[in-house]
Amino acid sequence: YEKDGVQFQPDSNVFVDANKAKAAAKNVSDSFIKADCTEMTVHGYAAAGVDKSVYDSKKDDIDGTNKALTLLRAKAFAALIKAAGFTGTINTEGVGTCGTEWNTSGKVAPQLQKLCRRVEVSN
Repeated sequence: YEKDGVQFQPDSNVFVDANKAKAAAKNVSDSFIKADCTEMTVHGYAAAGVDKSVYDSKKDDIDGTNKALTLLRAKAFAALIKAAGFTGTINTEGVGTCGTEWNTSGKVAPQLQKLCRRVEVSN
């Protein structure tokens, strides 16, 4: 997340800190190479950007937008992994809205929103 640099600016596939993102991609690449893994999947996530009640009423539109955005985020990080030396297969998936950005009253929590603007890598 924020500490490793693989966080994105709101409504964008631009990294908050490109140098940290490159370093994180290098770590992922090196780890997968060391483990003899030849395939990985990068999953992208996004925040809804609105209170839960608004999200619930506009879910289809927000999720559609976020599905496309999160695929772009996954592809952006995948490109960094490839540039860091991983030669195996990198699949990308736009997961969409993460759905964990609200406090208990359903209001947007900025700190939780930041955690939604991310990618996750699995094999």
